[in-house]
Amino acid sequence: MTENESDNQMRMGFLLTKAGVMTEEQVLAVLERQKASAELFGMIAQEMYGITDKQIWMAYAEQMIGFCVESSLPLQERDTHTLRHIPLRDAWRFQILPLRYEEDGESLVCATTREKFANALAYANNHLGQFFVQYILVDKRELEQEIMQLNEKIKLAKEQKQAREQAAYAG
Repeated sequence: MTENESDNQMRMGFLLTKAGVMTEEQVLAVLERQKASAELFGMIAQEMYGITDKQIWMAYAEQMIGFCVESSLPLQERDTHTLRHIPLRDAWRFQILPLRYEEDGESLVCATTREKFANALAYANNHLGQFFVQYILVDKRELEQEIMQLNEKIKLAKEQKQAREQAAYAG
């Protein structure tokens, strides 16, 4: 384990201790066991002390949020092709909206809110595994308004398509 990995694990332990989920003694026991294995801190903590997935994700989110940029959603460049990766009902529920691909084609930039970052992180982990996801933290109202507007545009496009199909069928 490198020094940075050790710092990250200690930070994970610190965050779980700060949240009242683990004691300092438990963190040290997990770190000791980790020295002899290649297991992740969270997996060991779950096995040894029954720490839940949600508790691990909350600590991980708190750890990762420091790497996020905060911005205004209207200022963000968008690629509508990214919308195929997250259904709008999921975008609303998990407060995560894909914005654009990075030039490498392997990175997807998504907007989320500080309050729902843990949800967005978990969603991306479960559904966007093919991408490295970068997060931009935006205002909750801006994100909700954007998702509602996209939903209305999609609904209108479907209605227009149905009208064209009905007109073609009738003609």
